[in-house]
Amino acid sequence: MKTLITKAIVLIGIVLTLNVKAQEQYRDLVITQKGDSIRCNINLFPAVGAIKYKSAAMISPEKIEPGKIKEYFTSGFKVNVRAVYIDSSKKPVYMMFVEKGKINLFERADGCSICAGGTETTVSNDNWYIAKGSDHVTAFKSAGITFDKQKRKKIFAQMLKDNSIVYNKYLAGDKFGFSDLRNFVHLYNTGEPLKN
Repeated sequence: MKTLITKAIVLIGIVLTLNVKAQEQYRDLVITQKGDSIRCNINLFPAVGAIKYKSAAMISPEKIEPGKIKEYFTSGFKVNVRAVYIDSSKKPVYMMFVEKGKINLFERADGCSICAGGTETTVSNDNWYIAKGSDHVTAFKSAGITFDKQKRKKIFAQMLKDNSIVYNKYLAGDKFGFSDLRNFVHLYNTGEPLKN
């Protein structure tokens, strides 16, 4: 009887070890629109076509599309990307989290290629979007040319209003730089200032 129990314990230990090792192979994670979490490997830079993922249960990789995949984590969970809706759009797009919490801060890098004098140059324009309790985001900060800064400042102030400490700090200063805004969102979400 003791040898049977010992064999069962050893077998369970082997199965658990193999399961952990199998999961360690898959450094990334996708979360489907249905809420299922799938450990996988994500190919962020395919030679041709869209970003794809492949799990142990899949025969071939599948495209990561906003209609199917709500969120994904890459690079050993260091990069977090979510499908969101810009303003009143009905079609989701992927954006990377800058800050995640009660207020979510997202970044979307829009780039374009410019050809001048036979040389092609890619110009990137970082845009930040903000959301509170929703996957519908509002553009509110850009490294490019933007208009109506006062309107964007009011949008941000409204999001902070239910946290009087952060709200008052924001109103006391006239700071609207990328690092300042990130710090206010981090402070709002965690109660702690952002550490460099």
